[in-house]
Amino acid sequence: MFSGIVKIGEKRVGTEATLNSYFVAAVGNGSSISFWADSWLHNVPLRYVYPNLFRIERSKWATVADRIRVVDGGCDRWKWTAATDGIFSVKKAKKLMQTFNVQPQTWIMKWKGWTPLKCKVMVWRAAINRLPTKDALLARGVSVQNQLCDFCSSAVESSNHLFTGCSFADEFWSRVASWCRIPPIYAFEVTDLVDLADYQGTTSIGKYILRGILITSIWALWNERNNRIFKDTKRRAIEVVEHIKSMSFFWIRNRSRFKDLDWIAWCNYPLSLL
Repeated sequence: MFSGIVKIGEKRVGTEATLNSYFVAAVGNGSSISFWADSWLHNVPLRYVYPNLFRIERSKWATVADRIRVVDGGCDRWKWTAATDGIFSVKKAKKLMQTFNVQPQTWIMKWKGWTPLKCKVMVWRAAINRLPTKDALLARGVSVQNQLCDFCSSAVESSNHLFTGCSFADEFWSRVASWCRIPPIYAFEVTDLVDLADYQGTTSIGKYILRGILITSIWALWNERNNRIFKDTKRRAIEVVEHIKSMSFFWIRNRSRFKDLDWIAWCNYPLSLL
């Protein structure tokens, strides 16, 4: 039921709001409510209300209980503000969307770039939640021996968890950010990772290079996951990033106009071409 709510919650109502924006949390003990990502103090998540504070926050996935001491608070509750009784149902959500007479907004992949098409297709599938992750296989009735993420073994493997919520992914993206000399990478969805180049790239060339690195990184993370499952091999995050450096260097040298790119310069700072 919860996975169904999450999926339909991504649908857009009107020109700005999503169905998720109609969910407001009533804090009990605060253990199941995200301090930054859920709406509990305001009608919008605090990451939008206080973006500067959110930017310097080290624990983006902290719960309310992690930040506020609640005594005898009881259980957390959720209210669906689009209904007078505060109870969510798919029928009510569909009726709300019919009222606005709009279609869900579709995320658009930017296909132009120096990475191979197979990488971009894989990233596109991850962004629209069409990869055969364990939660997706279970939803289709496919039996899996172990539902947990093969990186951290602490949560059911989903596309968003694998690429943005896992502790291994957190270290991985920290090392990618350090290599590219950009601010720490924090994302809630795969689309956040792909779109990062639009905000971190200062010039068109910078966006062009960084988008390719991000696509290569998502591709490498997925392949590392597959190697752990099907080949029983395991690499550390630092080793995966080193592999990304060589792989992306080969691709950009052979699939872009940067034919004279220096290997040492690329390893030290890939955006030095700016």
